Amino acid sequence: MTSTDERLNRRGFIRDVVAAGVVATGAPAVVSRPLASEASGAQASLDGLDRYVEQALLDWRIPGAANAVVRDTRVMYAKSHGVKEIGGTDKVDENTLFQIGSTTKAFTTAALGILVDEGRITWDDAVVTYLPHFQLHDPWSTRNLTIRDAVTHRSGFLDYPGPGLEIIDTDEALRRMRYRAPAGPFRDSYNYSNLMFGLAGKSSSAHPEQHGPSSSKPGCFDLSR
Repeated sequence: MTSTDERLNRRGFIRDVVAAGVVATGAPAVVSRPLASEASGAQASLDGLDRYVEQALLDWRIPGAANAVVRDTRVMYAKSHGVKEIGGTDKVDENTLFQIGSTTKAFTTAALGILVDEGRITWDDAVVTYLPHFQLHDPWSTRNLTIRDAVTHRSGFLDYPGPGLEIIDTDEALRRMRYRAPAGPFRDSYNYSNLMFGLAGKSSSAHPEQHGPSSSKPGCFDLSR
């Protein structure tokens, strides 16, 4: 396989992943009907999916969900089910936003990878190059922490054990990291940290050629690429 083939296959895979996440992230999508242009045999295989999802919501006591089935980068099915909260009547639709957990880590590293490919940043740039006010527990770690360190969980630091991001914003949570002692040796231990991914994302959006966190969005979500 040539390097060109590998890049095309990788792009196809990314398109599959992003397309499958469109409904879950609340992005605009065709809701409540499958695409009519698909082969009848493939479409028939989705018969009963509505009933299955509705029963799963009851079994797992989930108020609502949005689901998509993607085949060869094409959306075969996209539909919302149920309501937004227990006891409510407001139905889930194509504009409903869901917490999608660590899926955002893939988005963050994909956006960073695009900037690396474009020569705007490198994985081994120090975070303080773009966020000079950021501090960790000790000055040496602060100076040497790189974007690569942040997205590979090798900073030695766990998340700040304070209020969750439901109460304080990312900037405040990152500011409080300076009061957090390391859980393990720098670059010689694995310590899972959500905030380090937030830090990496902040670093990319603070790049002088960028214009905010949404600046990398077209490169990640343009499915024609």
